Amino acid sequence: MQKQIFLKAVRHLLDPEDKNIPRNPFDIICCTLDGHIVSGRAVCTSSYFENDTLNLKFIDSGEFRTIHASLLLWVNKKEVML
Repeated sequence: MQKQIFLKAVRHLLDPEDKNIPRNPFDIICCTLDGHIVSGRAVCTSSYFENDTLNLKFIDSGEFRTIHASLLLWVNKKEVML
């Protein structure tokens, strides 16, 4: 079983180009710009290529966050590689 996933593959997994494909919840661990670690179960609501960000809704808290794709550490128990 592969324990790593490339960032480009993560983008396609979290925010598919075909908007008819359902967006499934996923487990995530990421870093914030100030160095804190955020983890939880989330759904990607949208992404922006120009500024390299993902908009996420965390399932448990209902909180919406915008994160930089390069700050993703783990998705579905796979290490994200740049």
